[in-house]
Amino acid sequence: MRIVFGSNNFKIKSFDPYHFDLSKTPDSSDFTIEVRQKYFHLFWIPFFGIGKVWVLRKGKQLYDLPAMYADEIRKKNVPVRSPWYTFMWPILMALAFFGFIGYTKYDRERDIQGAIDHYKQKAAALSHQLTHLGTKDILTARGIKEDTKTFYLKVERINPSSVVFSKIVTDRSQDQESYSVIENYYRDFKEMLDTVTIPKTEILNAVSGKEGEIYYNQYPVAKFPSITGNYEITEVVRHFGPLITDRGTGSFGNRAFSMEMLNDGWPADLIEVKSLENPITLTTGLPLHTGAESHMFFLEGTFKDKGPYKFQLTFKDSTDQLHKYIMQGKDFDKTLTRIDD
Repeated sequence: MRIVFGSNNFKIKSFDPYHFDLSKTPDSSDFTIEVRQKYFHLFWIPFFGIGKVWVLRKGKQLYDLPAMYADEIRKKNVPVRSPWYTFMWPILMALAFFGFIGYTKYDRERDIQGAIDHYKQKAAALSHQLTHLGTKDILTARGIKEDTKTFYLKVERINPSSVVFSKIVTDRSQDQESYSVIENYYRDFKEMLDTVTIPKTEILNAVSGKEGEIYYNQYPVAKFPSITGNYEITEVVRHFGPLITDRGTGSFGNRAFSMEMLNDGWPADLIEVKSLENPITLTTGLPLHTGAESHMFFLEGTFKDKGPYKFQLTFKDSTDQLHKYIMQGKDFDKTLTRIDD
């Protein structure tokens, strides 16, 4: 890119020669006296003044002042100030500075609000799972302290006022096990596991979080006072069937999308994708087999509009049981929620 810079001048004020006693009567001369502002410019924008010059204008031509005229003008000592726009560079710098500060503040507030909205979506999804527990659900109880081992709570019975869990503490050294390891451990040691009973009132009010902390911790947790120690529930997973999760990766462009998803549970076929908001046209062929050789699969297609969307996915496992999920959001900011009991 060519950088254009240099110097130029413009008229500040024009005087009749009579003003300086250079003519006997007003408007009797065929010339005028002008004071012009010289300035340095960058891309023709005045940046700073580099002095004033007095000239004689006759018609469309400018001429240097005769020495006699220049002496008379100096004697008059007429004050002529430079216009404010002569010094655009400090104004532009100030505008740029305050614009940057304003945009930075706006951008940060937008990020914080986005994090809060994302947190609220995740918190609503976790609350929905906790208030719709089934006997296939296993909860992850993560220790707040680094040296506290993660354990798991398998729903055994749902009573009118409480829920009975089996406490699963695997003998592996990993902090968090794969879903298949947890299932197999539960099957092998089911009769030997301790049980924990938690009142439903605790479960209904388990999800909490102050908005001031959300920006730094975007994932909600649940806390059960009945569980001794510093633990928090980080997820609720429905086991013993397909386990569909959204990886949060893929691509969105105009109305087209590609969502990368996982099935870490039993193999199942995606048999239906049903539009609920913003009609979807799927290019992925159905039925789509998931969770066998490869746990990862892609959901691809287009939406009618570029905006929020909501659709339902139905999977069928090898026992012909149906498993339904709701995907909703906008672009990458989306939530996948299981809705079958």
